[in-house]
Amino acid sequence: MGALLVAGQWVIDDRRSDREVQISSRQSEQAERRENVRFVRDRSADERAPRPFAGMDLGHQNLAGLQMSSADLRGAYLVGTRLDSAVLTGANLTNAGLSGTTFTGANLRGADLSCRDEPKFVACNGSAMGVRFVSADLAKSDLVDVNLSYADLGDANLVEANLRGARFFAAKLYAADLSGAIVSGTDFAGACYDDLTRWPTEFTPPPPADPRSCN
Repeated sequence: MGALLVAGQWVIDDRRSDREVQISSRQSEQAERRENVRFVRDRSADERAPRPFAGMDLGHQNLAGLQMSSADLRGAYLVGTRLDSAVLTGANLTNAGLSGTTFTGANLRGADLSCRDEPKFVACNGSAMGVRFVSADLAKSDLVDVNLSYADLGDANLVEANLRGARFFAAKLYAADLSGAIVSGTDFAGACYDDLTRWPTEFTPPPPADPRSCN
């Protein structure tokens, strides 16, 4: 009986120790993110300051409206992050984690959101699935091989954007402007669009999908 009680206590102690480790790990992650956000905000306030945010964990944070033009966000963790109305002109977001990120009304003109083979960062899968780009300015941006399935690009400016190899299954392209965009190898099958969507000259898109499939 005594041995059973001791063994049971060991199990309880092990579980308690595991919980404490998990709690400590979460607290450490939250503290790191708070410090990262403070650093980003400080650099955003100074127009002349460099913005070396590569590899930072900024997941699920509110960075809406910040000035981050030419920011280095390579490999940054931006999952679930709010970047609505942020200025990201010329920003480098290659290999950044963007699942669930919102860019509503953001200025991403000339930004690079593609995937690159960089040993310093974990290779991304080119996914921007479900990302909100509503009314975002993505003119001349680089979205090569990016998976934009289920993304909301309503009223987005994609003029002269490089969309080579990108995928738009179930993406919303209502009133989006793709004039002059590079669409070689781009897959628009299953995308939802309307009469206000503008396409590159001499490009014929596939028939629009049932709007219900893009909800």
